[in-house]
Amino acid sequence: MHLAGRRTIMRCGLLFVAMLVLSAHTPYRQWEVYRMKHLLIGTSREDTASYPLGKQLAELLVQAVPKTRARVVRARTVERLGSLISTDQLKVLLISDKHLAEMAEGTGPFKAFGPIEIARLFHFDGLVLISRADFPAAHAWIVARAFLDNAEASGGTPPWPGDGQVPVHPGAMAAVNGEALPASDVAGRDGKP
Repeated sequence: MHLAGRRTIMRCGLLFVAMLVLSAHTPYRQWEVYRMKHLLIGTSREDTASYPLGKQLAELLVQAVPKTRARVVRARTVERLGSLISTDQLKVLLISDKHLAEMAEGTGPFKAFGPIEIARLFHFDGLVLISRADFPAAHAWIVARAFLDNAEASGGTPPWPGDGQVPVHPGAMAAVNGEALPASDVAGRDGKP
C-alpha cells in the first residue's frame, strides 16, 4: 500500500474516532435539557407497581397542569434511583414505603450514597411520591394541589407530618393546609415545575 492510501485510511479512522467522541456527549446534553423541560417521576423495576402508577400520575399532572410536561422514567433498580436523586439528576421519585426509610437512612440499597435528604409529597397505597428536600416549594405545592384536586383519579392521600420519619415537603404541606402558592424560589426560571 502506498503512502497516499495509508493517509486516507488514517484520516478516515481519525474522523470516525472524532465522530464517536463528539456523539458520546450529545445524548447526555439532550438528557439534561429534557430534564429541565419535564417533571420526571422516577420509578424502578424493583418496585413493580411504581411504573404503572407513575404513568397514571404523570398523565394526571399533564391534564391538571400542562406546564409540568410530566413524564415517567424507569430505572432497573432502586439503587439506581438513589444514585439519580442523590446526584440531582432526578428530583421526584415514586418508591415503596420500605425503600423510603432505607433511602432516608442511607441503608440497604442506598448505603453507598449515605442518607439522602428527601421529603414526602403524596402517598399511594404502599408507594410514596417523594422529592429532593431542595425541590422548590412552589413545585411541590403544584404537584400536591393537583393530586388533592383530583383525589378520586389519583387514589392517593396527602402526607401528614406525624406519619413517618421522612418530613413532608413544606410546599406539599402548604397545599394540604389550603395555603396560597409559595413564591417561586427558582432563580432565573418562571416558576414552572
